[in-house]
Amino acid sequence: MKTIKDVKKDFLFWIYEYEEGINTENSNKSNKAHKKLHSIYKECKNSDFEDIFYSLLGDKNENVRLWAAVFTLNHKSEAAEKVLEELIKLPSITSLTAEMTLVVWRRGELNLL
Repeated sequence: MKTIKDVKKDFLFWIYEYEEGINTENSNKSNKAHKKLHSIYKECKNSDFEDIFYSLLGDKNENVRLWAAVFTLNHKSEAAEKVLEELIKLPSITSLTAEMTLVVWRRGELNLL
């Protein structure tokens, strides 16, 4: 059985893989990481590890904050929305993803596993 430390390590690894895939325009790499991240979320959602994501909302890496916010929306929406609103102000692709996530979330159309 994985520990919280193991899950957090896996989460961060796949975020950096996702980020590298995006930055190098390697869709296979970013798509694989995307799937792995959702798998981690699903695993945590069905356990007591869901607060791992909340603990990463203040991380220095914008992609860590983005993914942590998305995975925190269901149970700590106010904090997650605040992070997404801050990410929208960045001059990077992350801002567009954060903005679209908020729009879809606020319409009630974001299906988190």
